[in-house]
Amino acid sequence: MKKNTSKNSGCGNADDAENIIGELKRAYKAINALQKTPSHRKIVLDVERKLRTQKEKTQNPSI
Repeated sequence: MKKNTSKNSGCGNADDAENIIGELKRAYKAINALQKTPSHRKIVLDVERKLRTQKEKTQNPSI
């Protein structure tokens, strides 16, 4: 039988997994904090307004 000689087989060691999970948690917290900023709210309102006007145009093509 052929032996697997690759050192990178599997998911990696537990320290790497813990580091990745920690980075993901920090990124998630940063994204959630960003959602509470006034600039984010302004962007969301602009996007919602544009989507609403686009939807109205498709429902009433004669306008």
